[in-house]
Amino acid sequence: MDEVKGIHIIPNGHGLGHNARQREIIEAIKTYCESQGTTFNPTVITEAKFIEFFNGIPVYRTVSPHDPVWFTQEQQYNVNSAVVKTLVDQINPNYVIMDTLPRGITQKPNDSVFKTLVLRPVNRDKYVGRSTIQENSWGGYDFVAIPSNEDSESLLDLDPEWETYINQMKTDGKHVEHVGRIIPFKSGLDEINADPETGIRMREKFGYDWSDQVVLLAFGGGLLTPGYSTQLETELSKLKETDLKLHLIAGPYADKEWVKKLRDENENMTVELNYMDPIAYAKRITAADFVVGPSGYNT
Repeated sequence: MDEVKGIHIIPNGHGLGHNARQREIIEAIKTYCESQGTTFNPTVITEAKFIEFFNGIPVYRTVSPHDPVWFTQEQQYNVNSAVVKTLVDQINPNYVIMDTLPRGITQKPNDSVFKTLVLRPVNRDKYVGRSTIQENSWGGYDFVAIPSNEDSESLLDLDPEWETYINQMKTDGKHVEHVGRIIPFKSGLDEINADPETGIRMREKFGYDWSDQVVLLAFGGGLLTPGYSTQLETELSKLKETDLKLHLIAGPYADKEWVKKLRDENENMTVELNYMDPIAYAKRITAADFVVGPSGYNT
């Protein structure tokens, strides 16, 4: 095969973890294709607002439930489904990857397209509905990848109701596999090839002027919102009683006004927002004293 064309569909409103994971999958496919002397041409369709970190890969942004537009849910589904159908027909890819809950995308790709789902480890009843309608309209998936480790995070341990689905997939000659964690920004961390230096040494290496600050880094920023970050607020209130200077790095989905409020209430804290380039973000991970993540299947 001289060329591999793939479409990566990411129908998640915020979806920073999903987008970062798909970038890692794209990097892995690219590496494999290069080893085979094959040209690789990926395309991304996503609802996420922050797309810069796909670094030159064609990206088509569809409507998100988080957009301030006057779309009903049904209109959003219809628009996004039409975009996916049009691009799949025009590009005629070898494969399509859906990550993760396919809201309202119903038009079926060509039969020759290899269809993969990255299945969010959720209870079966949370998948049934819109996602099931899409899967049925596509004639099922050829491969379902579960981004967790079977020994410690089996889908069946989460919800035994998945057993019927998995058995039917196998009966139909399809595949369901626990593929282990797919770590966002891993390619960036690998490129840095960080050695076991301390955060302070890494700051010196990358030229960050944080020598007298304690650095906090929050993945994505989805948790940096009122009501979700009570623990962070508690810890910051304790740090107020010290002379420590803080530097908070927040991802693009942090509530900006709330983060500014945190900064205003903590006079010893400076703030950075919206770091999305994977290499720049990975550098900051290695240089931070504390990294705050949701500890979900994306991180």
